[in-house]
Amino acid sequence: MTIVRLGSVLRIGLAFAALAAVSPVQAAGKSAAGKPKVLIIMWDGCRADAIVNCNVPNLRKLAFGKWQPGYNGAWSLCGKSIDDARGYSFANHASMLNGVMAAKHDVYFNHQHARCRAKEWPSYLTRLMDADPKIKTCFLYACGPCDWNLCADDRVHNKNFGLDCTGECDYLAKLYAGPDAPDAASLYMEHPDDVGHKKGYYPTSPEYIAAVEENDRNLGKVLAAIAARPTFKDEDWLIMMSTDHGGYHTMHGWRDTHSQTTPIIVAGKRVVNGQMAGFPRNMDMPTTALAHFGIDMSAMNLDGRVIGGELASWGPAKSIDEGLAWYFPMLAKGKYLVNAVKDGPQAVNIGDEEYFNPNRLFSNFATNKPCLWIGGCSGTVVGAYLEDSVDMFLTPKPSFAMTMWVRTSADANEEPCIVANKDMSRPGSPGFAMTCGDHTERTGPGICLKFGTSKGEDVKIGTFDVEKGKWTFYAIVFTPEKQIWFYQGRSDGKFHWVCERGGNALLASGLPLHLGQDGTGAYKYNYSQFLDDIAVWKRPLSIGEVKLIFDAGRKKKQVKDLLKIDLKTGADADFIDTTEKAGIGIEKGKK
Repeated sequence: MTIVRLGSVLRIGLAFAALAAVSPVQAAGKSAAGKPKVLIIMWDGCRADAIVNCNVPNLRKLAFGKWQPGYNGAWSLCGKSIDDARGYSFANHASMLNGVMAAKHDVYFNHQHARCRAKEWPSYLTRLMDADPKIKTCFLYACGPCDWNLCADDRVHNKNFGLDCTGECDYLAKLYAGPDAPDAASLYMEHPDDVGHKKGYYPTSPEYIAAVEENDRNLGKVLAAIAARPTFKDEDWLIMMSTDHGGYHTMHGWRDTHSQTTPIIVAGKRVVNGQMAGFPRNMDMPTTALAHFGIDMSAMNLDGRVIGGELASWGPAKSIDEGLAWYFPMLAKGKYLVNAVKDGPQAVNIGDEEYFNPNRLFSNFATNKPCLWIGGCSGTVVGAYLEDSVDMFLTPKPSFAMTMWVRTSADANEEPCIVANKDMSRPGSPGFAMTCGDHTERTGPGICLKFGTSKGEDVKIGTFDVEKGKWTFYAIVFTPEKQIWFYQGRSDGKFHWVCERGGNALLASGLPLHLGQDGTGAYKYNYSQFLDDIAVWKRPLSIGEVKLIFDAGRKKKQVKDLLKIDLKTGADADFIDTTEKAGIGIEKGKK
């Protein structure tokens, strides 16, 4: 019996959902909680999955509600950049100061800071001083040679640090220790973006990881200085962190999930602990800051909303097998896929069985065990469909998750389907498809997720780079909050995801879910490569659950080996080789 301990990275997802809830953020000035104070941390170019792939203890403490006694943490790792501009720095950082979108502040691209309508749409710092001239404010920025003063207010303490994020944080830490400490401050830290452009955001480079971790260490000095203030116990701090964009390879700056999936963290005494509902946006931070000071915003016409008070309606279940509907661990040799879920619906082979064979032995999980090989070539229909899989997408808010391991030898040119319930011959048709060889705007060909919309259009998510000849982990998750998550776990252990709004998604196609084929089962470009440990749930999986399955695979374990882990507490548990105790049994030989 092997005991595998859940590391700190896994606990990021599992512990988030297990934290206790308290009263939400409220519009209040000085109250029993203390004198209001705000710090908005504006990072540049920080992917949401950097919170998992990097060692960032200070951000995690803020998010987990473990920064200081009495302080709670709310988080979202599917936050969004502003909707009406591409994923550029200046457009989003302007919104992180004034709480409106580009249509109002008029900054759409980099180096347009001079055209910011700061008089018409002032920063939250200006609005605070207008409400109370005694409030001290500060905006520090380290973003290269640009003297980026979006506040346009001489009353705000502004200082440009070039690219010196260390000096910037040292300076703010000293301010907090002295008589000129700001009541409200914004701290712009550019370092991850600078390195991402040189060495790569995704797949995450060692240099990018080092830059994110350096930012966190510098932030730690600021947080320590706040906690060391002699008046700290009489203060009510609200500390928020987000970023302007993510990145793909060495680029960003387009409307794509790699650029526009961002982290958002809110820490405070009146914040609800746990994952925030929906899609919080970076421009919500200044609105939340104004609410913290009790400012009346009814006539401001801001686009941001107050966040930190509403939890997600979904999260990890008590155990992995909850909601598990189909599971194909490929344990035994045979011509047919066998659903390991006891009394569950089966898979039905289509096409030439010669090219659809779980009877071949290939090395996945470093074991001599079968995996699913789908052969054939263009025009050879091969695959399988899942019985009774049509109805699960017919509900108004379908909940769904699917995990699998994929091995493919090369980029494909014909866009074969790995899994789909969509008619690929009809662009914009309802349903979804995970394909190999497609690409989005300015991304290279790779593994892509697409879905049809009510507008008759296809939306693409990704793309993830193909790891040629290597087993790579993928997961698809649909939540009742209309979030569409797409994950990749790479052979080097890095765990990536992107997330898209699915408010207008049409996931129900009337067609069954297919493996290796589109929803019709007649698509001429079948997926002619390898799959393993395929699992489908009729519920969403949390980030922690998906990460758990990925980490287990890298430790030569499968979904079936995770069934006794208590997901509500993240408690350690033995992996088991049998599934009967969890209500799941392998029914060998069933066809």
